[in-house]
Amino acid sequence: MKKTILFIFLVLISFKGITQTAMADSVFGCYSGGLVEAYPLANDYVNSGTIDYASLDLDQTISGIQSSITVNGISFTADINGVVRWSGGIGDYQSCAIKYTFSDNLGNISNEETLYVYFDPDIFKYDDDFTLTPIDSVLGGTTISVLANDYVTGFGASPIFGVGAIGRATAALTTTDPNFTMNPDGTITVAPNTPVGIYNLNYRAYGPHPCTDYLPYLTSVKIEVKNAGIWKSVSVGDNHTSAIKTDGTLWSWGNNGLGSLGIGSTTDSNTPVQVGTDANWEFIASGDYHAIAIKNNGTLWAWGDNSYGQLGIGSTTQSNIPVQIGTDTDWNFASARYGSSAAIKNNGTLWMWGYNADGEIGNGTNTNQNAPVQITSSNDWKTISLGDAHTVAIKTDGTLYGWGLNDFGQLGNGNNISSNVPILSGGGFNQWKSVSASRSYTIALQNDGTLWAWGNNAYNQLGYRTTTDRNTPIQVGTDTDWSSISAGNFHRLALKSNGSLWAWGLNSVGELGDGTNTNQNTPVQIGTDMNWTEISAKSSNHSAALKSDGNLYTWGRNIFGQLGNCTLTNLNIPTLLNCTVLSNQEITNSDKVLSFYPNPTSSILNIQTEEKVISIAIYDLNGRRIKTQKSDAKSINISDLTNGLYFIEVNTANGCVKNKIVKQ
Repeated sequence: MKKTILFIFLVLISFKGITQTAMADSVFGCYSGGLVEAYPLANDYVNSGTIDYASLDLDQTISGIQSSITVNGISFTADINGVVRWSGGIGDYQSCAIKYTFSDNLGNISNEETLYVYFDPDIFKYDDDFTLTPIDSVLGGTTISVLANDYVTGFGASPIFGVGAIGRATAALTTTDPNFTMNPDGTITVAPNTPVGIYNLNYRAYGPHPCTDYLPYLTSVKIEVKNAGIWKSVSVGDNHTSAIKTDGTLWSWGNNGLGSLGIGSTTDSNTPVQVGTDANWEFIASGDYHAIAIKNNGTLWAWGDNSYGQLGIGSTTQSNIPVQIGTDTDWNFASARYGSSAAIKNNGTLWMWGYNADGEIGNGTNTNQNAPVQITSSNDWKTISLGDAHTVAIKTDGTLYGWGLNDFGQLGNGNNISSNVPILSGGGFNQWKSVSASRSYTIALQNDGTLWAWGNNAYNQLGYRTTTDRNTPIQVGTDTDWSSISAGNFHRLALKSNGSLWAWGLNSVGELGDGTNTNQNTPVQIGTDMNWTEISAKSSNHSAALKSDGNLYTWGRNIFGQLGNCTLTNLNIPTLLNCTVLSNQEITNSDKVLSFYPNPTSSILNIQTEEKVISIAIYDLNGRRIKTQKSDAKSINISDLTNGLYFIEVNTANGCVKNKIVKQ
């Protein structure tokens, strides 16, 4: 709270004669050149003639007109226009009484009057240095008024301004930053693509008074610029990541050597790239080098590596764009790993395809399958998770089944014998809620919130302080508030019902996110935030998680750009994904910069570069790719676009450049 003194200047007049008539009035003062001024004759009048403002006499003890006087150490001076100014004593809360007279143009002298000047703290102005509602870093926007919670109190029983009068005030930024502009109404406009962060901006407000420079006070406001909170779900693969936005668009980034990003090329990307143009994606499951996705119409799609038929399209032909699996429209869940895929239909039937050397498909054979095959005749499957060579699934009655490779006891059935058909696992319990399989171990949750693990424990990934393998479930700690789990290669993530994030196991590249690269043999809390809602570890040594505000965080290995943060640098703490197609303005792996002209343009945009152009893409302010041109042409026609701001991405033989353009 800030307290600023408002100086109240009150003129009271006493009458002793009838030659002149003078009205007592209240006088406001203004800051002017470091002095304060008042107008004691403003409401005075005479019976005849006009007031001679130059006749203002401030000292009745000395004969003749005295235009200056000192009272209580404060110097008062009257000018020829009847304006009284003073200096000194400001902030001392003193009161001064000045006797004065004046004349009319006929020489008549007024009654003696008194000018009372109060330096009084009874009027206050408040500001809470508040934080404005977060602004979207990509789109920018305008905040609420910084004056919204300022007000002025009155003076004694007769308020001069009245509560709420601050609405007439104005404000101006004193912080110089091209990303922020103060508007006349006290709002602040944030420019598009302002970097994410919390900004402390100083501003000076001007109080509600006819003098526009009256009572300026300096205070501050915090503006948080953040991601738009646009992510709905995320799934990490082996060095790549895919995620769905709230608008239904699908994005991917990282390793793309086998087309696992689904973007129509095999070029890696360290920034999110949109997969096609569809905006009806509902579910995504990333495998090692392929991905499976479901649209909101129930259709099933796949792309990437297809060496073992894991795309389910009836062949082993690789695809770097999504291709539909069959024609069914009743798929509602999917899982992918190494070279296998699985999906569950609305009717509870389970289907699998792909790599099957260890019986992980569960159809009673060890033969690869390049199209979906139904696993058993049961129609009560609830969820499924694929490991590298084993599969675990839960039925609607809470029982857990496993099949495939069992060399480390990862099926959890009390032995190390592999199976190519589903067998009852998980210790025979029937209270299983969710399960996550990894390379050679399994973790699972029961309905009572307890956490269990079994299988390979070489890096303490089972979370019970030893490295001993287990072929039956063992409880991880004693907590009963676990709500979600995700198993990585040799690390795992978990959420509690209070929204806290936990991790344990291998931490060689920071995949746990605890700020170190030290392995942990029991769960450790990651940070202190309590608003995590979704996690994904899967087969890679990187991790991703969503918060309730729709923001996405990544950490761990980043050698292919799988963290999506515009770099190839590993991170050992969860880091906000804030790298868009708009971020870079220089060619990666090159010291040459592209230029664009004319910019703005109404039609043809030219690209000046010595590099060979491979492709050009245009993105809107939401980061959605809306136009693509695959050719070596060094120009693109954007006449079909609506006027406004866009972003261009040019891929060359030496790298990629991204910049802003304006269609007019």
